Amino acid sequence: MNTPLLEEVIVIKQNLQGEETWRYSGQILQSTPNARLLTARFNREDTLFQGILLKQGDPFIEAYYSRRWFNIFEVRDRDDGQTKGWYCNITRPAKFEDGFLSYVDLALDLLVYPDGHWLLLDEDEYAALRLNQADHAQAMNAVESLKHLFSLGAGFRLDQIFPVIEPYEARLRTVIAENGWVIEHLSFEESTHSVAEAARVVKAAPEDLVKNICLITPDDRLVVAIVKGEDRVSVENVAHALGLNGKPRLATADEILDRTGYPMGGTPSFGFDALFLMDERIFEKDVVYTGGGSPSSLVRADPRELQRANCALTACLRK
Repeated sequence: MNTPLLEEVIVIKQNLQGEETWRYSGQILQSTPNARLLTARFNREDTLFQGILLKQGDPFIEAYYSRRWFNIFEVRDRDDGQTKGWYCNITRPAKFEDGFLSYVDLALDLLVYPDGHWLLLDEDEYAALRLNQADHAQAMNAVESLKHLFSLGAGFRLDQIFPVIEPYEARLRTVIAENGWVIEHLSFEESTHSVAEAARVVKAAPEDLVKNICLITPDDRLVVAIVKGEDRVSVENVAHALGLNGKPRLATADEILDRTGYPMGGTPSFGFDALFLMDERIFEKDVVYTGGGSPSSLVRADPRELQRANCALTACLRK
């Protein structure tokens, strides 16, 4: 049987000024509207790089994204096919055109070894670029996302998990699977950060969405008040339901990430240490959608299954 020919693509690396600094050809293995997975061969003489022997002809499996500020190169051995490490470039989002793939390299790189430990490389070159504040924030977020992704385990192979899901989503999927909860995890290319965006993506009414409001009590406990998408939380009702001496306050974005392990806009209704409360109106629905761990994911579940997962108290929480 003949092996089907893979589509050829020319990869173009550019500097911050948009000047071409390197080009080579590869073959596309998989593609989505916003990502490409391709294979290419190391075409230089054998080189020892940071303790990894790169051999001429070593296959690289390379993942590029048009909405993320990094790419990932998985380095495999030409002889036995074993993964020798992952080289992650911090870049501006890639651009895909007919037969071409280009990206602007931002100098900073993350090298990850098979045992999971990593090195951050070329920090001096990155500092010399003097990026504006917005681009610098995107680059730092990319580094942290990659670190978190590989902290979940460095044993994966890119062609088996492409496109690489957000690390926060990976964590939540693992929690759901390990506990055997009947909760469906959904990932999207579009934003699901707001109730309106989420409803549009899943073609549902706002009343089919529930949101998770993170609060800090006067004695510094984390409370998650869960209400329907169109409702607003009453901190007075939350205080009454818990018998608090004083009203809780809204948690900051940093506190949400630190205490839940998930970013604001993607916080789920379960899966971390907190006191959960669910508004009684949520149980009017047989199925609801709520945060899936990142601002572009959701989970779908029966409200009673959510309560089984978070052991929530039921009360009137809405204004």
